[in-house]
Amino acid sequence: MAVIEIEEVYKEYEGFVALKGITLSIKKGLTLLLGPNGAGKTTLLKCIVGLLNFEGEIRIMGYDVLREAVKAKNFLGYLPQKVSIYENMKCYEIVKFFSELRKIDLDVEEVLKLAELEEEYHSKFGELSGGMRQRFALALLLASDLPVLILDEPMSNLDPMGRRRFEGMLRELKSDKTILVSSHSLGSLLPYADRVVVMNEGEVVFDGELDQFLSMLDEKFKAHVKTSEGWFTITAKTFEEFMDSIDGRMVEEVIFEEIPIDQLIAKISGGE
Repeated sequence: MAVIEIEEVYKEYEGFVALKGITLSIKKGLTLLLGPNGAGKTTLLKCIVGLLNFEGEIRIMGYDVLREAVKAKNFLGYLPQKVSIYENMKCYEIVKFFSELRKIDLDVEEVLKLAELEEEYHSKFGELSGGMRQRFALALLLASDLPVLILDEPMSNLDPMGRRRFEGMLRELKSDKTILVSSHSLGSLLPYADRVVVMNEGEVVFDGELDQFLSMLDEKFKAHVKTSEGWFTITAKTFEEFMDSIDGRMVEEVIFEEIPIDQLIAKISGGE
């Protein structure tokens, strides 16, 4: 059953068509939304969460995001590219404010521990670095235990350790949540994706399961898998086969080499 239903969504800005009739049906699990800057990813996510008007229809858990906004947003957590929270509010005040807003019981210490910001209890949000802000916002979102998470470039301000922690969170959460994550590069999120959607110039140019996506990639696209027996370098095309051949408990880390997004688009379009 689809959790997010997107039907013929068009969005135009002063004569520029940002979305050209997007239709998608997103189920439970992790969907990775890929595309170059300007492809329309952020515009689509803002439409899904009801921040922009648009032509067409989007439903979350059956509720229309424009006509039934309050009901739809009860299921939804959103992390934008640029985290903007009240700059003069202290971290503990933000957690309490969010608890009251969402009518949920969030423990301040637990949220700050999840974000590795235990020492910032009384710090103002405006005093935090970019990476700290990102970790705090992620922890706040994940602690809220919402069934649908929309994350726009969530790894952009995280250091390597923060990225690994976030990847681990996604791996644990995706079994019972619907997670849509946008990115302009493959990076390390790919192995956790159940489905990959690629956008370019306001259109969907690929929509399929992870194994379908990997099957399109040739020998030059590599994956590095760290197991209890050491590192293995394999082609992305044989990633699924390799993972099926070993005990999943052996896997400690997976890193896909960055694929230039223009090469990816050309590959999908049959240009190389």
